[in-house]
Amino acid sequence: MPPASMVLPHQPAGYLETPVAESFIHKLQLSVSKGLPHAAPAPASRTDEHELVKSVFQVLQGFDTPLLYWDKNVPAFCEKPGTYVSHLSRASLGSVLKPFLFAATCLKRVELFVGKVRSCDHRTPTLSAFASAVDSWLMRLREAALKEEEMSFVSVDRTVTLLALTDSMSRGEPYHMLLVIFAGSLLPYLQCLDSWLYDGILDDPYEELR
Repeated sequence: MPPASMVLPHQPAGYLETPVAESFIHKLQLSVSKGLPHAAPAPASRTDEHELVKSVFQVLQGFDTPLLYWDKNVPAFCEKPGTYVSHLSRASLGSVLKPFLFAATCLKRVELFVGKVRSCDHRTPTLSAFASAVDSWLMRLREAALKEEEMSFVSVDRTVTLLALTDSMSRGEPYHMLLVIFAGSLLPYLQCLDSWLYDGILDDPYEELR
């Protein structure tokens, strides 16, 4: 039996002929732009969702990728201009990527803050303890992103989408995080009080207890 065929509707004059395999979004762009090639996204900017998911995991761990990069002038993680996928409009893709870029930016700014504190020669014990507590939670979040990445790509048959990633990574422990940071920041005070009460020595060179 010969293979089934599809009869395509007649295209009005002025429209480009498009292969059946082309995406709906691409056809829609051509219809809106009247077939003008400069009105469609550049082919070099096209990517697939699989690569975007991998890039999201990388920026959540603090690394740049060809598609998503850290802009020091903003400062924030940004999407490479013109990036698009065949099954999503540019606006939809930007909306899906926005929470990931925001989360990655927050983590990167925390990393930069910790680095500045540790490079300061005259930091107080409490500030150092706060930075250490924050850094420990930052490492925990990035390890969680790495673990999620390994689980997502453990099978070549599994397809991971940005929407599925949004659902799987939306669960957090904000109260536990605040408790850990608060307790870690109090450690210098507790050590100072312990020395004062049990040894009779008030070791407070930065006068944080006054």
